[in-house]
Amino acid sequence: MATWISHVLLPGMGVDDALKSDNLEEVLEMLLNQKEKWADRVRREARRETKLEVILTLAGHRFGPQSEERLARLLETVTDSERIDEIIRWMVDCKTDEALFARLA
Repeated sequence: MATWISHVLLPGMGVDDALKSDNLEEVLEMLLNQKEKWADRVRREARRETKLEVILTLAGHRFGPQSEERLARLLETVTDSERIDEIIRWMVDCKTDEALFARLA
């Protein structure tokens, strides 16, 4: 059980720096001590994913599926929350997909 938690579950949740251990007591202690840090990280990643989904949905609606696909490839590398918020504002401001892609460049 401890091995599965520390080697599969936590990395699958985006907690790659978790202690790798086969000792259940050790793993549970680590979880108790680090829960807020990891919970915050998982929440941030969930918010990031939701924002990216919103951007892609808007792009598909406003500019068509080709723009949505092109934008999805470009967004794969965007991790900064402020940059994502900026792109959302650009989705509102830009009249064409080319204007949006010009800003992204």
